[in-house]
Amino acid sequence: MIAKTSQSASSLIRDSPRTATVAARTKSTTKNQCSYDMETELKIQAVLLPTSLLGLKGYEMGYANGYVGVPPGHTWFGKHYDNLDVEAHGGLTYSEDHCPRREPDGLWWVGFDVCHFNDNPVTCDKAYCEAALEKLRQQAIEDGR
Repeated sequence: MIAKTSQSASSLIRDSPRTATVAARTKSTTKNQCSYDMETELKIQAVLLPTSLLGLKGYEMGYANGYVGVPPGHTWFGKHYDNLDVEAHGGLTYSEDHCPRREPDGLWWVGFDVCHFNDNPVTCDKAYCEAALEKLRQQAIEDGR
């Protein structure tokens, strides 16, 4: 599950990622669910987008779709999701230069959705979606090393 960081750790991450030795070897998440892996010094962002924001009425879906943004130079950067060997809930279904409902930010975004057959609020609840997103984020970290 993704945990929130204190204000001081967030400012260390934002202001001085390569010199933040106090927070070294920790993984953290800021209030907007963007994470930074201090161990690898890679900027990896992770976002859950609740399906209620998608405006698809009449469909029963899980809690949220998950997206991970990787920086230029990462092995996933610029690749279509069909060309990535990644495990995700229902397989990857998204790869673009922006996270849905956001402007491009220089990262390459890949993600999964919880709008598949048999996905529903019980089988794909908030805890499940957070765990699936964390699994995707960890794969991004590993593949970026």
